[in-house]
Amino acid sequence: MSGRERTPRHSWVVNLRSGLPTDYDDALVHPQLTTNATIIKTRDDLVIWLATRGVHLVGEPAAA
Repeated sequence: MSGRERTPRHSWVVNLRSGLPTDYDDALVHPQLTTNATIIKTRDDLVIWLATRGVHLVGEPAAA
C-alpha cells in the first residue's frame, strides 16, 4: 500500500498483529473496520470469503 492515499477505502489493508492500518489517523479508518475480527491472510481465505457472498473469481470453481 506504499504510496497510496490514506483513505477509509484503503484502511481495510491492515497490520496482521494489530488488526489496524499502519500510520492512519482515527478519522481516516473506515467506521466498519472493527466489526469483523477476521483478517483475510491468504488468497484461499479471500476465495472462501468471496464465495460465501456469492462472488467467484474467474477461473475459480464455485464452492460446494
